[in-house]
Amino acid sequence: MKISTDTALRLEEPLMPYDQYVGEANVHWDKIMATIKNRAG
Repeated sequence: MKISTDTALRLEEPLMPYDQYVGEANVHWDKIMATIKNRAG
């Protein structure tokens, strides 16, 4: 039971470009921080 070298290499590839990942993460955390700030009043 073993995966091929080609499959192993493809599994190492990013799912999305790094810049897109960082941008999406920032949007997510900005929403969380806004929620926390709004609750704190």
